[in-house]
Amino acid sequence: MMDLMHRHLTQGTELPPSQVLRSRPRALVEGGVEDLTPAHLGELVATPGANAITMRERTLRLPD
Repeated sequence: MMDLMHRHLTQGTELPPSQVLRSRPRALVEGGVEDLTPAHLGELVATPGANAITMRERTLRLPD
């Protein structure tokens, strides 16, 4: 995600729309928890649909 901001600041690329990232908890495995991977952190998408964060009539709306 920092790469997106760097490209935006240095090359003028567009940032994706504001959105909720749906993370996934790590599973328990023998000896602890599974390794953290990018899949656990959620993914930014170009069209967030129901996950879009919007501003309407001076109210910030966050999806559940």
